[in-house]
Amino acid sequence: HFKKSLLAYYHLFSELPATLRNILRKAAGESLNVKFELTDMNMLQRRLERVFNRISFSVMLLAISIIIAGDLISFGLSAGKSAEMHAFNIAILKTGLVLAVIIVLGLIVSMFRSRR
Repeated sequence: HFKKSLLAYYHLFSELPATLRNILRKAAGESLNVKFELTDMNMLQRRLERVFNRISFSVMLLAISIIIAGDLISFGLSAGKSAEMHAFNIAILKTGLVLAVIIVLGLIVSMFRSRR
């Protein structure tokens, strides 16, 4: 069995230079045609859609998180100005935290939906 395999590899390697020469001639003569077939294209398309949906959702989540963080920092820096401003800052802080929780829950739901 080993001898047959070795002989098959010998024939394969002995034909390799001629095969490569033919491919290069066809490529130089612009008559080289290459054909690719993708089996199960629907599965690949679904996977790509999932990947891009996750990426777009992650980018939106990042943008909203940056905006909320900027608001919280700016309101935190101006918190000591007056009692009214302090109450306003607390309301903004609570709203920001509620939005963050909603975003995280949305992300979790989206992850579970995409696994189906």
